Order: sequence, then structure tokens, then C-alpha cells
Amino acid sequence: MAASIERVCEKLTHERGRGLFTTEYVRAGDVLFEEEPLVACQFSWNACCHFDACDYCMRSLETAEQNARRLSKQESLVLPHPECCETQLLQHVVCEGCGTRYCCAECRSTAFTKYHRSICDGSKKELESHPLRVLENTWKDMHFPPETTSIGLFVKLFAMLQQADKKDVLLAKLEKFCSKSKEEDTNHVHKLLGPQFVENLEVLREMLLQLFGELVPDWLTCDGFRSLFAMVGRNGQGIGTSSLEVWERNCNELDLPKALKDQLDEFISMMREEIRVADSTYIDEDGIEQYCDNVHPFLDCEGSGLYSMQSAINHSCVPNAEVNFPYNNFVCRVVATQDILPDQEVFISYLDDCMLGSSRHSRQKNLKENYLFVCGCEKCMAQANDPDVTSEEDSDLDSDEYIEEDSMS
Repeated sequence: MAASIERVCEKLTHERGRGLFTTEYVRAGDVLFEEEPLVACQFSWNACCHFDACDYCMRSLETAEQNARRLSKQESLVLPHPECCETQLLQHVVCEGCGTRYCCAECRSTAFTKYHRSICDGSKKELESHPLRVLENTWKDMHFPPETTSIGLFVKLFAMLQQADKKDVLLAKLEKFCSKSKEEDTNHVHKLLGPQFVENLEVLREMLLQLFGELVPDWLTCDGFRSLFAMVGRNGQGIGTSSLEVWERNCNELDLPKALKDQLDEFISMMREEIRVADSTYIDEDGIEQYCDNVHPFLDCEGSGLYSMQSAINHSCVPNAEVNFPYNNFVCRVVATQDILPDQEVFISYLDDCMLGSSRHSRQKNLKENYLFVCGCEKCMAQANDPDVTSEEDSDLDSDEYIEEDSMS
């Protein structure tokens, strides 16, 4: 599915570099465009936590009931209205060479044509000695949740370049993504790989060099790999898919008598509470059940992708659009959340709804720490004289420490 360019176009802005602007009047609720990513990949830790996703489109491979049973730790749980689950188990296929799983034969075929042929050596990737498994485990030792990208995305990029009939076309698509200075690239790599980012980046570069070195030499120089790594980290859009959420959405659209609708809503609420409790319990080293919030960081299949159009959309704390994934796969949809005039810039929020409602100081701190920029949107500018204090949910943070760090950057 190609991105629609009828309602939006990309322009360069003085303040923010790339930006996306409307070409016509857009009403709230209208779809600005839909887009498939150039490349996408599930997060490594997410897959390790038994979230099964199609290797190509990231569609959840569990049925809603399987998903609910695993998350709630209740093997006997039965979901009503099974017709609301869209997962088609009979359509699922695997790569006969390495066992990689796909939601359908079309995804398997497309993946093989785009990148999988180069990395399928006929051996099972579950083996600890498999080169890609070794690379993934090395990556997981460097990059813990919350995840923002995956080493598998880089593997797919290298494999795509290896298989591309027109390598210059693929390289031109990648060059469209925002390019920054060496210092800014270094800061992004530091954010992704932590204090030991120089050593970690070199370890990953050497491992990829052994797999692909003769084919993409420019990408695997020290400077080239740092720039590529930063580009992926800077432009990657998070992707989330869930067969259970699709089931819930379809249940909400059922035309039921009020009594049955209330009963279904109560069941879903109770199930979600059971999932929350199950997600917060674990067995300690002494075999005793303990309770702790957010022990397991995932509820959906999660990953990231590179989207040409979506990546051009800048952040605002008063966004006029939002990103969603309506098909339970990697297809990204951008929808207007308010009326947008012609030639007006489209903004999304890089922050969740809770953080958007927090103080300017909290928002600025979050954006600086996670996205490495200072927001100058109309809301932040209007609140420029507000006290530098965090919101109630961030009251444990030391605002004085942040001010000192900010003055040194």
C-alpha cells in the first residue's frame, strides 16, 4: 500500500527541517494518508516474551483467546463472540528453510523477495549458535526495554540492499530520512546504547561486517554505521498489534441488547483487570509469588518501522493529527484530530496523552531525554514563563538537576 500524497506534501522548514503540510482543507476525523514502511521489525525483547508476530507485516499470530489466556495466565479462559476475532490460524505459514513464521503466504513471498532470501541459510534461528541469534542476544544485552528499535531492523535493511535489483533506488529512499550532524548522530547512538555506546556500536558493526561486509561497505565504516544507526533511531515509528484489541474493538461494534452489552462490557473490564494483576505478579528465587507493577513491559506485539511520509511529521504538544494502525499490522494511518487549513503543517505528539497534560517542564524534560530536542510549539511558548516544576506524576524528579544539565547541553 503506497502513501497517498493527495492531501499532504513534504516541505523543508527553517525551524524543524522536514515537515508535512496539507494541500487542501481537511476535517477532523479525515484520513490524511496510509503508508507501509520501507522496513519494519519486531522488538527483540518483545519476541522473547512470547509475543508472536508475522516476520513481515507484524500482524499478531495469536488468536484473541490465546492472547488473553497467556496474558491473564488463565488457560481455561473462554472469550465470548469468537466471530469478533480476525486471526486466521489456517492461513499461517512458515519458511520451510528456517522456520520463520508469517501470517499468510503473501507475506512470506514478499519477505523472501525483499530480504529473507539473503538471511535464510536453511538452519533454525532458534539455535543459540545461529549467527543471527548470537547477534540478537548481543543486542539484547545492550538494549533493554523500553525498546525503541531492534537489531533485526538493521539486518533486514542490509539484506534488502543485498537483494535489491536497483540499489540506488533503495539508497535514495533512505537518504530522504532526516540527516543530522555528527554530534547529533552521536547523541542519538548514546541514547540507544547507553554509556558504553562507543564499544557497543563497534561490537555490532563488527558482527554485521562479518555477515554483510562485502556488500555494503559504506554503511559499515565507523562513521557510516553511526550515521545509519542514528537515522534509524531518530526516524523509527513504534508499531503495536494485538489480536485481543481487534476482538475488543469488534465487540464494541456489535448490535446487542443493552443487558447483553453491559454484560459483555463487564466481562472485558474484568478480563483486563485480571491481565493487569497477572502482569504484575512473578515468582521470586524462593518460589514465592510477589507483586510488582510493570514487571513485564509488553501487552501487544511491538516493533518499529521506517515510514517515509510519517517520519516527516514533526511534534507538537497541541497536535492536529494522530497515528494509528487500523489493520492489526504495520500499515500506518495518519488521521486529523481537528480541522486543518490548506498549507498548514501537520503535527503529531511524540508524547502519550498523560504526558501531554503535564507541565511544560515535564514535557520538555521527556522530549529532551527521549527525542533530544527542545520543543518550541505554541503551547510550550505560551507556557514559557511557567515555573520550572514537574507535574504531580513527575514529582520525584529533581528539577534543579535537570536545569543544570540543560544549561550544560
